[in-house]
Amino acid sequence: MVIDILHVLMIVAIAGIKVTAQTFPSTVTLSDGGPTLEYILNSTHLSVKATFESAVGWCGIGFGPGTMVGSDAIIGQVSTGDVGVVQYSLTEQDESGVLPSVSNGVTDGSITTLGDVSVLEFTIPLAFGQVGVLPDQINNLIWAWGQGDLSYHRERGVDSIVLDTNSETTNSDTLSVIPEVSYKNMLELENGPIFEYTLNATHLIARATLEEAVGWMGIGFGPGTMVGSDAIIGQNSTGSVGVVQYTLTERDDSGVLPSASNTVTDGSISVTDSISVLTFTIPLVLGQITILLNADNNIIWAWGQGDLSYHRDRGVQTIELQSNAVDGSENDTTLPEDATDTPVTMPEQPTPEDAEDAAAQTGDCVSSNPDYTNEVALSPTVSFTFSINDNDQTIDVLATVSQTVGWIGIGFKDDADGLMVPTQQSVIGEIASNSVASYSLTSRSASGVNPSAANIVTDGEILRTSTGLTTMKFTIPQSAVPGLVENTDSYLIWAFGKSESVAYHGQNRGSSTVNFATCSASSTFSSVNRGALYAHGIMMVSAWMVFIPLAIFSSAFRPLFATLGSKYGIWWFHSHRILNTLGLLLSTIAFGLAFLLVPAGLDFTEPHHIIGLTVMIVAWLQPLNAFIRPHVPEAGESKPLLRIVWECAHKGLGYLVLILAVLNCYLGLDLVFAADWLYIFYGVWVGIAALSYILLFVNFNFFHKAQSGKNPTITSHVDSADSKKAMSTDDQEQAATGAILV
Repeated sequence: MVIDILHVLMIVAIAGIKVTAQTFPSTVTLSDGGPTLEYILNSTHLSVKATFESAVGWCGIGFGPGTMVGSDAIIGQVSTGDVGVVQYSLTEQDESGVLPSVSNGVTDGSITTLGDVSVLEFTIPLAFGQVGVLPDQINNLIWAWGQGDLSYHRERGVDSIVLDTNSETTNSDTLSVIPEVSYKNMLELENGPIFEYTLNATHLIARATLEEAVGWMGIGFGPGTMVGSDAIIGQNSTGSVGVVQYTLTERDDSGVLPSASNTVTDGSISVTDSISVLTFTIPLVLGQITILLNADNNIIWAWGQGDLSYHRDRGVQTIELQSNAVDGSENDTTLPEDATDTPVTMPEQPTPEDAEDAAAQTGDCVSSNPDYTNEVALSPTVSFTFSINDNDQTIDVLATVSQTVGWIGIGFKDDADGLMVPTQQSVIGEIASNSVASYSLTSRSASGVNPSAANIVTDGEILRTSTGLTTMKFTIPQSAVPGLVENTDSYLIWAFGKSESVAYHGQNRGSSTVNFATCSASSTFSSVNRGALYAHGIMMVSAWMVFIPLAIFSSAFRPLFATLGSKYGIWWFHSHRILNTLGLLLSTIAFGLAFLLVPAGLDFTEPHHIIGLTVMIVAWLQPLNAFIRPHVPEAGESKPLLRIVWECAHKGLGYLVLILAVLNCYLGLDLVFAADWLYIFYGVWVGIAALSYILLFVNFNFFHKAQSGKNPTITSHVDSADSKKAMSTDDQEQAATGAILV
């Protein structure tokens, strides 16, 4: 513990952290009974403490042309406390012209009244309002105050003063020294940076210190996943200019987008002696996320070398952000004002039993939405927010998709197969009908998605947000969620689609195991099943799209390659037999693996299953079919009817089973919602195979036969006497039949 404390303090010292209280080195008293201004001015911001010698209900300081109209003001109202210290635009001399600004640039705002003295404090950027703050130049300041709420006032005035950043005096209208910001709270994120912060009613002021030289670093707030969060990212290559707000919509570079409105102030990133420091100030309403005061917030972090790109160094943690310095809390560590004389109080480490009890009571996934208690991520795209109501035995759910979609579905199953069918209870919301209702899923086709006989959903709503999200909320009985009442695992499936009513969803689906008692979620699909799935697919494709098509080609167009005969027999026959044997062996193994992928009782319920069984039965019968073939007629004899019937059946079944197998490969891709590139590969490969067959067919029927008729020396069929001499009797029989499949 002592070593950990020293380690943290060492990093803090290297990063240059100051813990002394902020002082205002410059003072000026405004005329006509105006307030005394103490201020600090640097290259980006002005911090002010205005002291009024009266107990006021409200007070304000404005910057502009020297008149009320046209100025921008910082006004604090005692009745609303710190929350009421905001920026106003002054457009008229009456109350109708005192309007809260569209973008509030005020940070660290506070107003206090003690006896007959009132104090207004704030920090604003130099680019404040229409005129701004001018360093080392004359600035027109207006001031006013009144009793009660904001209203007409007689106590007002205007002064023109120089705010100079170069003076070394401490009692003038200029500034000498800019002290560093003091942070009230500090904690070390798990496998991440040291996070220091000060939190007031309107803004979060933070510094992240990492014991590593990085090219970029980011801190995000949101649902606990990358997608759906808003982040402050600093890039060392661009310096302070590069510390801006981003909206995270995807897990790749295309989804890391600068926010439409950058609310970051005081942003900087620096790297010194292998220590990287990111500082920033942000409002509590950050993009689509609201930072919760004195409550748990999900914080994500990441960093990397070079420019912003894919990263492995990342993490997430739920932290209670306190508005005051905390001592020994669960998440935060306080630095006292004099860190050299006062020891740091480290948080007491909870025992495993304490952690287990806490998880059982509230879980470790506090919701970022104040209307719900808990939240888990079903995928990088889908979050599941919920509250369990023990009074009426219901569960309130908010499902959020980080895309603009037309429908969302959540299903609750009693097993972990992760399959759509069967699902006893599911909830589907459609934008087109603006409805959220319960459904039963009996098949993967549209005919199997039917509204439940009794709709169990109440308070259902689906909508699209202005930030590009789609949300579906609903309430259902706890009994509709297997495992919830028993405090055991529950199995969820989800899907969404772009169309505004339920339709095929492609890869936009998934399944998760959720434990509502411990508030944990994980993917349902096991690594064993995934391995069996990959093996099944690879072997079936190899068999029916490589080996068996080549085997059939070698038989169907064997006269084209008659000159390739040898003392070992005719080459096409041996290749035909070997390739077919390999294909049949691979497909048989893959067929056995298929039983590991289908839950008990659901065998042969999909078209892919039924066609696959049909293909395998015919494939297994083809060798037997070849074995019982009628013998080839002797030279000069006509082919008997039985032989003709057999050849038609053997060859016809061979072509038919190949076509069915290739079609079934597509159905297999569809069944597992394969990636787009696999569909493209499938289409290209089938196209090449079909084109090859057509070219060989044309060559054989329109060129080879014609040339063979003109030149009898060219062997046009492997059943010729010369070919038979080079083969054994068995070879002759097999060659004439086309061997196994054709």
